[in-house]
Amino acid sequence: TMKIAAFIFDGITTLDVVGPLQVLSRVPGVTIKMVGKKAGPVTDRDIPLQLVADSSINDVTEADILLVPGGLGTRGLVKDEAVLDWIRHIDKGSKWTTSVCTGSLLLAASGIINGLKSTTHWAAADMLNSLGATYTSERVVEQGKYIMAAGVLGRLFADASENAANHERACLRLAGASPIQCFLYVTLPSIIPQLLSYTLYRWENNIRAASVLGVVGAGGLGQMLSYHMGLVGTNRRAI
Repeated sequence: TMKIAAFIFDGITTLDVVGPLQVLSRVPGVTIKMVGKKAGPVTDRDIPLQLVADSSINDVTEADILLVPGGLGTRGLVKDEAVLDWIRHIDKGSKWTTSVCTGSLLLAASGIINGLKSTTHWAAADMLNSLGATYTSERVVEQGKYIMAAGVLGRLFADASENAANHERACLRLAGASPIQCFLYVTLPSIIPQLLSYTLYRWENNIRAASVLGVVGAGGLGQMLSYHMGLVGTNRRAI
């Protein structure tokens, strides 16, 4: 049995915890605990969506994997000694200690990644450095048993940008266009369908989470739109 403790809090970015747990829950023998400073509901930072902590930090004393998601709520928790002591305690016995987005601020504030290379949301880079870690713009950083991811939306945007066609940009550059013009007239239009489909996909998940039984996984609307809009883009480039 592998025990996973996911720390949740008011001001969380729900996708930062739901995304990883959706994958990890499929591992045979996994048990997942949603842990809050106290048991009970916590609210997403952006939308009226609640997650429920089935355990408090006093109830959970060990875990094989510790997952700390991000969200604006992390800013206030970097000085919460009860939370930081719990993170230190769980980390002593964990096989993996992980964070998504600004969740790394709590790892840094607890001192467990002091001096290690880490990543976070770019807007929190200075804060991460001030807490003792060393910020890098890499999207995923692995330092021994510590794995930090910069964030879900940033990863999506970066991947979409990297997958954008290059030959149109090259043609514009040869014609004397600036890098900014290439981005505005070629890269951005080519990745908008992917970003739009992601937005609808998340919107669909939020509706399901609020009205059914919780987030129930990837739905068809966002994926279908992504597929068909991708075909439109492919046809346009072929022409």
